Amino acid sequence: MKNKLLKITGIVIFCLSFLIGAVFNGLAFWSDLEGMSFWGYPESNSFDSNIETDARLKNLVCPVLLTSAESATVRVKVSNPQDFPINPSIQASISKPGEPDNLMRDKQTLALAPGETREIKWQVGKENILFNRIIFVRVFLYQSANYPPSATAHCGIMVRDLGNIQSAQLSILAISISLIGMLIGGFTWWWAAREKAKNLNRTVGMFSWLILLTAISIITNLLGWMLAAGLVILLMLLSVLAIGEAVMLNRI
Repeated sequence: MKNKLLKITGIVIFCLSFLIGAVFNGLAFWSDLEGMSFWGYPESNSFDSNIETDARLKNLVCPVLLTSAESATVRVKVSNPQDFPINPSIQASISKPGEPDNLMRDKQTLALAPGETREIKWQVGKENILFNRIIFVRVFLYQSANYPPSATAHCGIMVRDLGNIQSAQLSILAISISLIGMLIGGFTWWWAAREKAKNLNRTVGMFSWLILLTAISIITNLLGWMLAAGLVILLMLLSVLAIGEAVMLNRI
């Protein structure tokens, strides 16, 4: 009876911890996914990725999470891989309720020497929150001030409040509870079932697989790799469905 109770406790702890991680990762991915439709006019009509640009846009970095009382820095790098100086333009379109298209624009022309890379920064805060839950940022790169935009990157920042906890603390709390809780839950189940459980190795492998997917999903979301994060979340969903089917058929 004691072992059975420990096994149930371990499964409950594991599942709740996995759910916390899945919700955190799902909301982070969904914020970026929503940001795909954040363009503004006339950029949405004039954008042309076929226009060659001498400059390169890379490493758009946004926080995953903010509270409604905080501000943060969004940054992007623009590089000149050419062997001659160039003058590209960079524009940030940042959500702002009440403005046309619910966004504000900041456009500037750069002077980049051959091989130079420059980091551009913008501040976002409570004035940029849309729908009381999200901040959108889209960055455009122009060959020059007279060209339409030809390269872009975007991000979505989810906005959540939990008492007086700051966003960094809230992120660390969610990630820690998820990963550590899954490890504790899995170990509790293994300790109770190590001598008598059927398919012990298969179940341990299942726990390890879900922990690994959760960790990879967290990393891809923190790095802003939206496509990779989406693929991992899809893999997590398929894995849960496969595990559920195995449980229903008494294979685990």
